[in-house]
Amino acid sequence: IPKIRRAFGLPATLLQKLKAHSKNRLTPLTNLESQNPLAQTQYVVTEGGNIFSTYHSDHQTDKSFAIVVAGESGSGKSVYSCLRARLHAEVTVYGLVSGHMVSFKNKPSAEDMNEFGLVREEVDQLLHILEPNRSISNKFNWVYNVKNKLQQRRNSWAKTVLHECLDNFVGGDVDFAMWLDKKAKWERRERPKTTAIIIDEATDLDLAQGLVASIREIKDEYSHLAQKDVMVIITGTGLEAIDMGGRIGTNPDYSKLVTLKTPNLEEIKKGMVTGETEVVEHLYGPDVERPYLKRFEEPVLDAIFKAIERGLFSRVLMTNARMFFRSVLPIMLHEFHQQDDGQISERRRLARLEERLVQIASVGPIMDHGPRFYVNQNSVAKMSENSRGVLLKQAFLFHTMRAIDDGLSDCPKESNADRELNYIKKRIRELRNDLSKEDGEETDVEDQISEEIFEVGLATRTTTSNALKYLSCFGLSCSVRSGFGKEFEEMVALHYMRLKQVEGFETKRVTLKHAWPPKRNKGSLWEQILNLPDKLNEQFETETGDLQRDPAIDKSCLVFSQGTATAQGGDVLALVMEGKKGRIDTIQCKNISKKTYAPADVREKWWPRLGVFVRKEIDFNLYPQRGKNKTWSEESPEMANAHYSLVGLEKLAELCKERCSLDEVTIGHRIIATSLAMNKITSNFPIPEDADLRVWFREMLEPTISVLVPSDAIELEEEG
Repeated sequence: IPKIRRAFGLPATLLQKLKAHSKNRLTPLTNLESQNPLAQTQYVVTEGGNIFSTYHSDHQTDKSFAIVVAGESGSGKSVYSCLRARLHAEVTVYGLVSGHMVSFKNKPSAEDMNEFGLVREEVDQLLHILEPNRSISNKFNWVYNVKNKLQQRRNSWAKTVLHECLDNFVGGDVDFAMWLDKKAKWERRERPKTTAIIIDEATDLDLAQGLVASIREIKDEYSHLAQKDVMVIITGTGLEAIDMGGRIGTNPDYSKLVTLKTPNLEEIKKGMVTGETEVVEHLYGPDVERPYLKRFEEPVLDAIFKAIERGLFSRVLMTNARMFFRSVLPIMLHEFHQQDDGQISERRRLARLEERLVQIASVGPIMDHGPRFYVNQNSVAKMSENSRGVLLKQAFLFHTMRAIDDGLSDCPKESNADRELNYIKKRIRELRNDLSKEDGEETDVEDQISEEIFEVGLATRTTTSNALKYLSCFGLSCSVRSGFGKEFEEMVALHYMRLKQVEGFETKRVTLKHAWPPKRNKGSLWEQILNLPDKLNEQFETETGDLQRDPAIDKSCLVFSQGTATAQGGDVLALVMEGKKGRIDTIQCKNISKKTYAPADVREKWWPRLGVFVRKEIDFNLYPQRGKNKTWSEESPEMANAHYSLVGLEKLAELCKERCSLDEVTIGHRIIATSLAMNKITSNFPIPEDADLRVWFREMLEPTISVLVPSDAIELEEEG
């Protein structure tokens, strides 16, 4: 019909104009020309995606609901929402929420909204206290009145943001503006049968919940946009929290949740075999080189996708759609990698291609293009370097804190977890203070993770992809296999470095020439203790490790690897410097791969390596001193071993003080880091109460310990 009208010189109908305007203004799909949106929505794994198929079966206003599309940043929410809308509606209105719109929430005309977020949280907490006891809560009806008023103001503000989003979409088009204007008298038959309204980047939970709470009013207000029904889609990072309840104005009947997960590799491969590459082309963007936009032979794609799933870094980064489509896939599909000897068999050529790509996918400086690209997109890219860094540090602590919380349900009370959680909360307060100062605010902050890490997509409240966990580690992670001690030591060193970065220290790795102290031999322990000072003095003069301090940096940390694999002391050492003072931290690493562990080993072997003597399980001596004769070393070898390690540690501290021109260097934290999970330890595991002695179980090493390996790669002790 449109072609016939054009042939006779007739003007386009209203519906044709609306469709043309909608297509031109549908920002996420500007470069997408495919006529098969249904197939393209299958490229990402979803939960709840069938909601769209049944949405129009009952379009009564008093039973309607909003569709909320959630998922971490980079999961493809905007594209998915637009494709689904285009599939199930004749015309789509796309509204993009900008930062200045959301800021209206904190600058309303009414005085009671000036501190909306704070007031809402306080009301929530008060209601949480009152609800269990109705006899008391009836006396506090004023609290419920405050709650209702807050809801009304929030909903009014949310609808104001919606109106501005739709006005921006109009873009000066007169016909479109008249169509949106309820006062315009368009014939019913001229309207689209169905219309979809998308509100994208609605990451502010108050905004999203205000829209959800007002959904039936909104659909009634805009019912004139369609003959049958208006579909409302709210899209944003972190909106899965709406499904978790506990916030003002949440009604589960008013919204249905669709959550986007990881890329669907099988569907992507099928589409590329059949030549359906339009969605891949769009997700790469118009300015990215795309040599793979052709029909691939299935055996070649099999080799490529197998390599992606096997590669050390690719198998992690492929869990985020943006990193996969924009980085991992283009790198792996490049024809450069497929060049080979033309005389070899097809079977051998494909096998060589897969192995070559596995190696490429396991090289950090190549594959970390994904995280580097990610931080330059969307809301993350708009942040200052400091703000982004602070939020990434909070994301790192969030994953550690969640792992510890999950492990607390079934573990002994003496698991050391509370102490580590308090450490994390202290760091969170410091980081949030940093953000407050940058924003020009002077306020007391809580020890809870900032909502902003969820709003900008650096983490999710439910299940965060390994790709974003790797980003929060800032690349400081490595692969660890069960029972491989050196790999575990490297991972612990990287985890420690990231923790120091969270505290504001600049970090650097240094490999020492010598072991501190040197490995003992099978001879007399007493004689070796007597000879130890001479050995350490010799090492003092010949140590070539890069022990230097930049005087321009107030807070710096050198993380040492012992000079030999047979060191008697801790496996990981660190010099923590702040101003002219320093301290030596030392970590003993134990990657458990046997079925059981003996608490006696912890007392007699693990702690003494750190210069700590354990007497009667709970009595810890941090500075065991040498006795007057060799009987001491024979009767108490654990104390003698602890003394031997302590002397080496003190000599290293003396060396660091001289080389780094420090006023003093003390012995700091002494830490046991083990792959044991908290719920696998026994109540007689010797855990000290001294603040300078710490125990890190597996949960406390998250996300560093697991981000670069499949979840079952590090076996717990009973599976060894």
